[in-house]
Amino acid sequence: MKAQSMQYRIGDFAAYMGVTPDLLKHYEDQGLLWAEHRENGYRYYPFQTSPKFLAAMQLKSYGIPIRGMQALISDASPEELLEELRNRTAHMEKEAERLRMVIEEQRSLEAWMARRRPGRDDWEVTDFESFCFLPHSQGLVFIENEDIYKILPDWLGWMPLVKSTLAVSPTPAEDGSLPSSWGLSVRESIAKAAGIPVNESVECVPAGKAFILHYAGPARMQSESLREDHDHPVLAKMRALGVKPKGRIFKIVRLNAHMNQPDRLEFADYIAPIE
Repeated sequence: MKAQSMQYRIGDFAAYMGVTPDLLKHYEDQGLLWAEHRENGYRYYPFQTSPKFLAAMQLKSYGIPIRGMQALISDASPEELLEELRNRTAHMEKEAERLRMVIEEQRSLEAWMARRRPGRDDWEVTDFESFCFLPHSQGLVFIENEDIYKILPDWLGWMPLVKSTLAVSPTPAEDGSLPSSWGLSVRESIAKAAGIPVNESVECVPAGKAFILHYAGPARMQSESLREDHDHPVLAKMRALGVKPKGRIFKIVRLNAHMNQPDRLEFADYIAPIE
């Protein structure tokens, strides 16, 4: 005698499957599950629904959206199903690598912060790694260059390995101002490892020797002060050391805090390649 399939009210079936009734309703509304709607207003799910639901949960773990599950569960061959899972796994591996790099960057930030003390004159003359700079604005105006915006989303997707950066020219323009531009920067080795795109809008700053000021404290060293203040700590210390900047000076921001407060805090590396 053939065993009769049990039917379970939605709350009971959800409890047996370890999910919420709302999730079952959503899957049913998407056509993935079937339930009997009785006159008392309750939905009843047959026991035979459970294998299909578990198959859907397996696909969900791969990031497959509900709208794509029906065809994979009901119609796909084993080879087609494996190919889809293989593609999804490759994507997961890339995301896992991105997360690993972000975690390493956070650990680097923690170590950097542990060495910094507000108000401390913390500088060095040392070798620096080549990095890429993607300008985004000049003054208070965005740069009109379509090459920038072709790759900008990819750069933003890799923050905090990609960092907000100010570039200031120490050589005055014809009107006496020191041109500056905000943008994003990333070490060249990270850009290559992460596959961050680079085009003609990107400036590559070659490796070399630089004066580097590590700054942690009140945001008194704004872009305006670096342009206009002859006694700015970066410029003053370089004069005292007898070194001159070669090209632009870069402020690479590691962290900001209290951004809407008068006591805004800034944590950044000022990198000035030297001759």
